[in-house]
Amino acid sequence: TVSVTVGTDGETVSFTNTYQKTEITLDAQKAIDAADGTEVPDKSFKFILNAGEVVTPGEDDVPMPDNTEAIVKGAGRVSESQTPFGTITYTKAGTYTYIITEEDESGEGWTYNVNGDITATVTVKEDPDTGALSAAVKYDKDGTITNSYETGDLQVNKEVVSDRAADKDQKFTFTIKLDDKT
Repeated sequence: TVSVTVGTDGETVSFTNTYQKTEITLDAQKAIDAADGTEVPDKSFKFILNAGEVVTPGEDDVPMPDNTEAIVKGAGRVSESQTPFGTITYTKAGTYTYIITEEDESGEGWTYNVNGDITATVTVKEDPDTGALSAAVKYDKDGTITNSYETGDLQVNKEVVSDRAADKDQKFTFTIKLDDKT
C-alpha cells in the first residue's frame, strides 16, 4: 500500500510504502485403515512438503517454509505433531500448488499411501481497497494420506497317523515361531 502526504509547505511530498504479506501453514491428516479389533503397532510417519507450481502469476517461485518435513506418530494431524510444517509467507497475490507426500518406510503388514499424495492449492488474494493479502488453501483427497495395516492369517492342522488305537484325550503342544518371536 502506498500513501502520499503533502507537507504543510505545499511542496514537500512523502511516500510511505507499506509492505503487505500474509501467512499460512499447510496441514495433512494421517489415517490408518485396519480391520476391527486389529492391534496396530506404534509407528511414526514422515510427511514431506514439496513445491508444486505457480498456477497464476504472483511470486516468481512457489514460496516454501523453513521446515518442510513433519513426523506424525500414529493417526493424527501434521499440525498437532511435534514437528509441523513451517509457516509460508506470501507477498504477492497468486495461486500456488504444493505436493504433500509420505516417505515409505514399509514394514511387515503396512501398505503406504494407498490413496496417493495430497495436492494443496493456496490462493492468495489482494483486497483492492486496502492492499491487504489473504490466503486460503484447498486440499484434494480431504487432505488425508491413508496407510493400511493387515495382519496375516495362520491355520494349523494336526493329523495323527499311527497303528495304535487313538486316545481322544491325548494332548499335543505346539510352538509357532514367527520372525524369531514365539
